[in-house]
Amino acid sequence: MEAQTESLAAFLERTPGVVRAMLAGIPEDLIRATEGGESWSPFDRFAQFEASRGSTLEDLLDEFQVLRTANLEAHRALLNAGIDLDATGTHPEFGQVRAGELLATRAVHDLGHIARAARVVAKQFGEDAGPWSAYLPVLRDR
Repeated sequence: MEAQTESLAAFLERTPGVVRAMLAGIPEDLIRATEGGESWSPFDRFAQFEASRGSTLEDLLDEFQVLRTANLEAHRALLNAGIDLDATGTHPEFGQVRAGELLATRAVHDLGHIARAARVVAKQFGEDAGPWSAYLPVLRDR
């Protein structure tokens, strides 16, 4: 589990940089694009509208980096203190879960946001792809 934990931490450290490289400096219409209805844009989440109101994308990217760094420092402190990643707790919906599962969920959650952002932006160019769009699954997935 220790090797897995280091791999997850290495990934989680990189997520803010990946998101910054993907979204910083792109046109506002791409940042605000959605898949229609009440779907999310690449850098907005319904529950966070009020908390992020007035913040620029750069502000949010900076905050993500700061929070992720602090989170990983706390994570490493727990590991250094000997936390057992096989320890279990009770989740109200899932029942018994392991601490290690929660850590893996964080990495997969990040990947979900990255995939969603890529998909939403890709769909903004989908019509221009012409007949090739049939071979671009990112344009069909939701």
